Amino acid sequence: DLPSFLYIWDATVIFVPATNAIMSLTFASYVLQPFFPAECEVPKIALQLLAAVTICGLTYLNSFDVKTTTKMQNVIMFTKIAALVTIILVGLGWMLSGHMENFEAPFENTETDPGKISVAFYSGIFSYAGWNYLNFMTEELRDPYKNLPRAIYISLPLVTLIYVLANISYLAVLTPQEMIASEAI
Repeated sequence: DLPSFLYIWDATVIFVPATNAIMSLTFASYVLQPFFPAECEVPKIALQLLAAVTICGLTYLNSFDVKTTTKMQNVIMFTKIAALVTIILVGLGWMLSGHMENFEAPFENTETDPGKISVAFYSGIFSYAGWNYLNFMTEELRDPYKNLPRAIYISLPLVTLIYVLANISYLAVLTPQEMIASEAI
C-alpha cells in the first residue's frame, strides 16, 4: 500500500492540471469556433495557445486577488446553471408539445459490452467530480463541520438532477446519433 500523502499528491499533480487543461481547451474551442466557417476546423495551435493564455491569466488572477476570482467563479457558475436550465426548459417544452419519438425505444441498437459500459460510466465521472474539490477547500470554510456536509448534501443531488434533466432534454431534441456526433454535448 502507498502512503496516503502519495494519493493526495497524485490527485493534485495529475488530476487537477489535466482537468484544467481539458476545461481550458473546451473553453478555447467554444470561443474560437464562431470565427471559423462550419466546414473549417479551428487550428490546433490556436486552441492550445488560447487555452494556455486562459490558464496563465486565471492563475495570475487567482494569485493576485482571491476575492475577485471567487466573484468571477460565482458569475461563471450561475451563467452555466442558467444555460443548463434554459436547455432543460426548452427540452421539457419540446417534450410537452408531443415530441417523444426519441424515447420510444431507448435501448434499441445500444451496446451491452461491459467494457464499453464501464467506459461510459468513467466518462460520466468528469461531470460529477466537482464534489472532490470540496476537500481542497475545507480549511477555507467557515465552520467546516456544518458547512462541508451541507455543501455535499445540497450540491450532489442538485448537480445530478441538473445533468440528468439536461441529458433528457438533449435526447428529446436530438437523436442519439446527433448527440454522438456533437462535440458540444
